[in-house]
Amino acid sequence: ANIIGTTVFTNNTAAKRGGAIEVSTSGSLTMTDGSFTGNSSLIGGAVSLRTTCTATFSGTDFTSNASTDANANTDKTIGGGAVYGHENSEITLTDVNMDKNTSAYYGGAVMVNGGTLTINDSDITGSTAATGSAVYIYNAKTATINGGSIAGNEAQWNGSVYSTAQSLTVKDLTVTGNKANMGAGFYISAGDATLENINASLADASAEINNEAVADGGVIYV
Repeated sequence: ANIIGTTVFTNNTAAKRGGAIEVSTSGSLTMTDGSFTGNSSLIGGAVSLRTTCTATFSGTDFTSNASTDANANTDKTIGGGAVYGHENSEITLTDVNMDKNTSAYYGGAVMVNGGTLTINDSDITGSTAATGSAVYIYNAKTATINGGSIAGNEAQWNGSVYSTAQSLTVKDLTVTGNKANMGAGFYISAGDATLENINASLADASAEINNEAVADGGVIYV
C-alpha cells in the first residue's frame, strides 16, 4: 500500500494490533508525509507490522500514540507506542518526527522484535516507557540510526535506546535530556554496537528516575 500526502489518522483504537494500521504477513506499506495522532493498541499504537513485512515512512509525524497494556512486562512481543515490527520485518524511518508517544512497557516510540530497523534524520522526543523509552530493539539483525535526535525521553528502567541487536550502528546523533534508571541514552544489553559522532549533552550526565540519580551509565550502559 502507498499512502501519499496529508493523510491523517487520529484517535483510532484496536484491541490488539495497530491502532490505525496493521500490515499483514509479508505485506508492505509506504507512507510519505501525513500523521498519526492519539492512536492506541496493545501492540503498535499507530502501526503494527506482522512477520516479514516492510514499511517505509518519510516526513511522517507520530504524536501521542500509545501501546496501552500495563500488565505487559512478562511478554517481550508487546510494545511500540507508535510503530511495532515483528520477526523479519524491515522498518525505515526518514525525516520522521515522533513526539510524546508512550508504551506501558517496551519501546515508547518504536519497537522491533527481530528484523531490521533504519532511522535517518529523525527526531524522537518526549516519549516514555518502562524500558527503551524512545526505541526498543530486541533480537534484530541490524539497527542503524543516522542523524537526528533522541531527546527528553524517560524510561522507568533501562535506556532511551535499548538494544540486543546483532549489530547496532549510530552516527551523528544528538542525545540530550533523557532519563532512565540505567543508560539514560543507550542501554546495550547484547550484540555489537558502534557509536560515532554522538553529541551527548550534560543533561544526560546522570541517570535519573523520579528526579533522583539511582544507578549507572548516565549516557551509555554496556
